[in-house]
Amino acid sequence: MDEMDLQGASLRGKNLQAADLSAADLVEADLSKANLKKANLEGANMRRANLEAANLQGATLEDADLHEANLEGANLYKASLRGADLREATLVGANLQAATLQLADLRGADLTEADLRGTDMLDTVLIGASLNGADLRGAQLQGGDLRDADLRLAEFDETSILPDYSHWSAEADLDRFTDPEHTDFWRSEDPYSPAYKGDSE
Repeated sequence: MDEMDLQGASLRGKNLQAADLSAADLVEADLSKANLKKANLEGANMRRANLEAANLQGATLEDADLHEANLEGANLYKASLRGADLREATLVGANLQAATLQLADLRGADLTEADLRGTDMLDTVLIGASLNGADLRGAQLQGGDLRDADLRLAEFDETSILPDYSHWSAEADLDRFTDPEHTDFWRSEDPYSPAYKGDSE
């Protein structure tokens, strides 16, 4: 579709289910509480957009620019964010369960208490990201860059849960989840996990 200019538009609470907004200009648009289930937002420019509590279940956001976007409490269940720019985005409490974040850039993003169970984060950049209290059970972290990522105790004294269901500690060796050359490289026993060991055998 031709690029749609919705820069700064107020679309709060609108029903945009399955809408084609690919390559749309949504810079600083207000999409809070909007229904964007299965919407096509591929390549959309959503810098500093407000998507708080928006329903993006199954939406396509591949290569979208979400730099500094607010996705607090958003539902991104099974959404595809492959190659998306999520630098410094706010994803506090967001549901990213079973989402695809392959090759996405999440440098400095706030994923505090986010649900990342079964999320595919192959080659995802998480440098300096906050993952306090995040649930990473069954997530695929191979090739991910977790340098300076913050996995300390969360506000309610719950530690971040790592892909193997163990709790993070200062002694945790994150390389075993990201580096396939690691002598103790972790693969999941769950065939529904993106880190399923059967995919590499």
